[in-house]
Amino acid sequence: VGIIYIANILFLSSLLLRNTAENLRTMYFQSTPTPYIMFFIILAVTIVSRKGLKAILRCNLIVVILIILSLVILFALSSSDFVPERIFPILGHGAKNTFIYGATNISSYGNLVLLYFLMPLLKDYQKNIY
Repeated sequence: VGIIYIANILFLSSLLLRNTAENLRTMYFQSTPTPYIMFFIILAVTIVSRKGLKAILRCNLIVVILIILSLVILFALSSSDFVPERIFPILGHGAKNTFIYGATNISSYGNLVLLYFLMPLLKDYQKNIY
């Protein structure tokens, strides 16, 4: 089971890396080949991971602040498009939309299984931080 999860994590990581590199190439680096962008992403991740957990947490803090700021701005700019009748999602769009079409979104919770791999690291957290 562990090997299947590791293979799944590696497969999804490679897809995410390729997708991120393609998006960066499309938006910002039109003339740069995708493998170069992927190489620099892997290089940046390797450098930060070699620095330790504190460096990873600091980098994530910067990204989280930017994401929260972006969400607040998007929420403020799109507030005129909200419909108050859809505040209660209890079968708000009907049973078919909720259960049949909504089943395609269940895969977004698939990475929660990674929390089970963190359990051994939480037993002696002082050893793992430094």
